[in-house]
Amino acid sequence: MRMVATKDEFDQLVAASASQALFVDFTASWCATCQVNKATTLKSRAVHDFFAANDVAFLVADFTRKDPAIAAELARHQRAGVPMYLWYPAGSDVPQVLPEILNQGLVTSLPLTP
Repeated sequence: MRMVATKDEFDQLVAASASQALFVDFTASWCATCQVNKATTLKSRAVHDFFAANDVAFLVADFTRKDPAIAAELARHQRAGVPMYLWYPAGSDVPQVLPEILNQGLVTSLPLTP
């Protein structure tokens, strides 16, 4: 898991993900749904094994302090707040916006290529 500090860093990581899939977790410590998704899905053995076996990069955009750059990225995807989950298959710079409620089956069945 990698925390993203700036919009430029985020854009660079997306551009560099041509060879691997990328999962982006827009979250906040005060977001109850985010915390439930983390506990039941994102920290599960099944999701961990899927990400590891497929060399998926996992990025976290922490909106706890309502960072304006993260707010702009949320708005770009027609979201007013967190949670938001983006999935970039390997070689794609166009993300799939995932549902706000995750489950292990949904995450482990994401397409690895566009």
